[in-house]
Amino acid sequence: MSVTVDWMDGRYSVIHANFVDHWNWSELYSALDACHVLMASNHNQITLILDFIGSNKVSATSALFAAKDSIVTPDAIERIVIITDDRPLRKKMVKLMGEIYTNVEEIIATKSHQEAFESVRSTMEMQAIH
Repeated sequence: MSVTVDWMDGRYSVIHANFVDHWNWSELYSALDACHVLMASNHNQITLILDFIGSNKVSATSALFAAKDSIVTPDAIERIVIITDDRPLRKKMVKLMGEIYTNVEEIIATKSHQEAFESVRSTMEMQAIH
């Protein structure tokens, strides 16, 4: 699979799905399933980061919405952040994620890692110990 999925922070509140090399829509749906498995053992609100920087989609656009209705979405996802410098892909992913995750509070599309991490920094910051 051309996607790695793992927790990004020690509080288990941010999942990073990193798409590398060439990927297809089937791998996207498999990555979302892997994210859902991670969430199953956690009761926090989750920020899901889908990182497409440096990757290339290799399948036809016609397959885009083929499997979206079969994805069971957890309620724990609070925010989705999409990172890609490919404008058409960014638009497609915002639309697709909005249709899959109808209860998510916020979908953010960014062009760089810096923009993405700034948008979720408050989620990742640890509370100071007094």
